[in-house]
Amino acid sequence: RAELAQTPNNSSQTGPQWYRWQFYIPEEFESSYPAKNRFGQFIDSRTQKAAWVLELGRTGVLWLGRLIASDSEYYSLLTKQQLLGEWQEAIVQATWAKTEGVFNMWINGEQIVRYQGQTCDKCDIFFSYGIARIGVEKFAKRYPEKSLPDQIVFYSPVEYSLGDPGWIPRSDPVDDVVEQQVSPESTDLNDETHTDTESDNLPTAASTSTNATEIAETEDNGWCHHARIIIFRRRTRGGNCGCDPRGIIISP
Repeated sequence: RAELAQTPNNSSQTGPQWYRWQFYIPEEFESSYPAKNRFGQFIDSRTQKAAWVLELGRTGVLWLGRLIASDSEYYSLLTKQQLLGEWQEAIVQATWAKTEGVFNMWINGEQIVRYQGQTCDKCDIFFSYGIARIGVEKFAKRYPEKSLPDQIVFYSPVEYSLGDPGWIPRSDPVDDVVEQQVSPESTDLNDETHTDTESDNLPTAASTSTNATEIAETEDNGWCHHARIIIFRRRTRGGNCGCDPRGIIISP
């Protein structure tokens, strides 16, 4: 597990909250299925359970999962062909509430999710992003002779706003967009119950390599970094985010 997390001082805010980040999953990315890969989680700090997750399905589809109490539903975000080898931009507008909540999500400027209703349980939500593996014991049971694969995902620093930051053009208002909800095929997601527990404006590469050498804990701009640092790597080609994607390769 290798993730960066929003610090609690932002998590208790009420009203609409906005999040924006870019991420890049290389074409050679190897899934850890049947252990689930999550690349972003909105976690309720009072229950330590994820309420909303970005989760990779068995066939490589990226899903957004709503996991509230015993209720769950999924939205298809990107196919495997759309996901790998390209920079993606995610924007989320969320109002955290037990009854009249809102969760809207745009991928690369297109609104994919429009939800109204319960968005949380205890509603003390913080955002965590990186690489999380859920159910690693299932991988070990299925492949007793194999090790979990090394995985690298690049991220830009997450932007956060309590007011409308203007990321969505006014010509594409939220109220005019129709919700697109798709239920995942049973062959793509696991059937188990889903439960678990800005820097320099340059993207961070999150990795789950197995050989770690040092532990770093730093805090800046409302985000707390907890990672084992194994190498610093500078890349010379930028992505769609318009910046040089250098970063720290981190491991759980």
